[in-house]
Amino acid sequence: MSNFADKHTDYAYDAVPADKRQNWLQLSVVWAGFVLVTSNLITGSVAGSALPLGKAILAIVLGNVVLAIIGMFQSRAGCETNLSTYVLARYALGVKGAKIMSLVFIINFVGWYGVGIGITASVASDYIPINEHIIAFAFAVIFMTTALYGYNGLKILSSFAVPFVMIVSALGLYKVFGQGGGIDALLAMTPSEPKTFSSIIFLTVGTWISGAILAPDIARYAKTKAGAYVGVCTGFLFGNTSLMIIGAVLALAAGTWDLAAILTGMGLGVIGLAFLIVVQWTTSDNGLYSSGLALANIFELKNKFWVTLGAGIVGTILATIGIYGHVIAFISLLGAVIIPLGGILIVDYLFFKSKYSTPHEEFTRQISIPAMVAWVVGFFIAKYSLWGSPAINSLLLSGVIHYGLSIMMGHHKTDTQELKKEA
Repeated sequence: MSNFADKHTDYAYDAVPADKRQNWLQLSVVWAGFVLVTSNLITGSVAGSALPLGKAILAIVLGNVVLAIIGMFQSRAGCETNLSTYVLARYALGVKGAKIMSLVFIINFVGWYGVGIGITASVASDYIPINEHIIAFAFAVIFMTTALYGYNGLKILSSFAVPFVMIVSALGLYKVFGQGGGIDALLAMTPSEPKTFSSIIFLTVGTWISGAILAPDIARYAKTKAGAYVGVCTGFLFGNTSLMIIGAVLALAAGTWDLAAILTGMGLGVIGLAFLIVVQWTTSDNGLYSSGLALANIFELKNKFWVTLGAGIVGTILATIGIYGHVIAFISLLGAVIIPLGGILIVDYLFFKSKYSTPHEEFTRQISIPAMVAWVVGFFIAKYSLWGSPAINSLLLSGVIHYGLSIMMGHHKTDTQELKKEA
């Protein structure tokens, strides 16, 4: 195990070496697998049960355009520095501030781990005559394996998961259109649980804002910025959007957002179960991969193998309990917490880039007051904004507040000695 851990350090705390960087096609494959997650199907199914199909698709597309823009800004930082998101966050949030952010993301990913495996076990229990909790435990252990291999594990799984999911999705849509009277009938359907257009944009952005912010974790492997941009756009504008629209169509036809109920009612049998298992596997390994990077940042470890294993064990325990029934509340709360971070991190690298020339090991500011204030204000804007899009309002205003306060308090300075004095 120790030899395996040394071989798969995955540069959690260091820059990715030049000989390990990859082209746009390799990055696109990883991104396509990265977005093959049950959360996208769930979000799409909520949109399909909340809005007429045309408006649901428009809300999904607009939300993913926002995510792609955030992801491109973040990919630039990852490609130029070759550092993970959690290490880059030290410059914007401070050393301890970055650890707080890491903890938030760990909670987010472990939560989704439990949600996704709960769905998978619920559907699988109809085909496997074993206790549902035992099934959840078995899946959780299996899904952990590729995450322990790091980036290469993600790439291998994605290479066969992506085409399989697209084929089964096409089959599911064919059955829906064939049995439901075609596209005209779907467009005429009334949503079962109506919600506002802006709330669905918020849900779309909130579901995947963590992925957009964590774009450097993949972009740090890019040979060029163009390759990094192509990869992130493939992920959001093609993969993410497609999967959410599929979820919306299935939910509108089924009359419910509950993904387990939708898949059970589709009549795809074992193929549908295999589809859900593959999608959840790509969900789980990506979540644990990012959790490992976050834990490595908290404990300042160069090797993330053991902490990834630890996160997987904790996630496995939580997955057997299950939080699937609280999924919408979970998305809304975590989205409101994470969305402001996108504005803060983007603004900091865009306008205060010179301070990133200081090696992160020597950057000693512990807490960035401007970033913390912007984060708190951004959370309340995302949670309680009554005008426009709460997600976009939070993103923009948190960035503006961070910029203004950083200039006023001198947190944009690059003098290493001055930073050491403050510490």
